[in-house]
Amino acid sequence: MEPVSLNGKWKCKPDVDNLGIENKWYIPENFNKSDNALVEIDIPKNFNLLDGFEKFERIFWYFYQFEFSWEKNANILSSDQIT
Repeated sequence: MEPVSLNGKWKCKPDVDNLGIENKWYIPENFNKSDNALVEIDIPKNFNLLDGFEKFERIFWYFYQFEFSWEKNANILSSDQIT
């Protein structure tokens, strides 16, 4: 099976007030696509390269949706750059 790249345009958001975990931003239903604080980023790219976030040292959330089936693809999901 050929690898599928997740590179491309992602949405991301700085967690300035440290509310992401409390507000469960990790659940797709809690992700507000029209949020004014969302920034578009080309992955692979570090958010510290974005204008205004060069010295940002808090949590930065990344949002990207793709299709995945554990039944078809068990044990093949890997990443070498998630930090």
